[in-house]
Amino acid sequence: MRAVDNEHHECKRRDDAGSTGPLNERAERGERQTGPITGTSVQVSNATVRIEKPVVRFSGGSSDLQQALTAGKAAPVPFRLTNQGNVDTGKATVTLELSVAPVGEPNNVVFLSELIGQRLSVKAGLSKVLKPKVAFSLSPGAYVLTIRLAAEGTLLPLLESNNAVVATIQFAI
Repeated sequence: MRAVDNEHHECKRRDDAGSTGPLNERAERGERQTGPITGTSVQVSNATVRIEKPVVRFSGGSSDLQQALTAGKAAPVPFRLTNQGNVDTGKATVTLELSVAPVGEPNNVVFLSELIGQRLSVKAGLSKVLKPKVAFSLSPGAYVLTIRLAAEGTLLPLLESNNAVVATIQFAI
């Protein structure tokens, strides 16, 4: 049974024998509780507890497509997306913005498209390979595809940086 000493605002404990004292005072004297244990037990730990706001933090990377793409023909463009945040995305809806520029000319964007309403689910700390299908109407050459991810709906408040680049992929036509 617990009692509060209003004069000192100190939490005290009364055991079956009727003795009272601060909870940690009896433990410091090495006394052990005898009889049944009731209520909530508390264990003390030296472990550090981190409290963070829930966040989804996407990272991707750079890669090269292994095969050349055919102009005008839809083909999957795989890239790895990692959720380095501390919460799962759930079944989120995102928009992938695709921009293409010739290799070495990042400011000379020759193709721009959005894949709206893409479904995405990535657990915290895990990766998933996404394979959006894209058809490029480009002349033969070497290009860099930049993919930005923009969140919608319930994912938006969790996303650490919205509309961020999540992948760059070099490919040839």
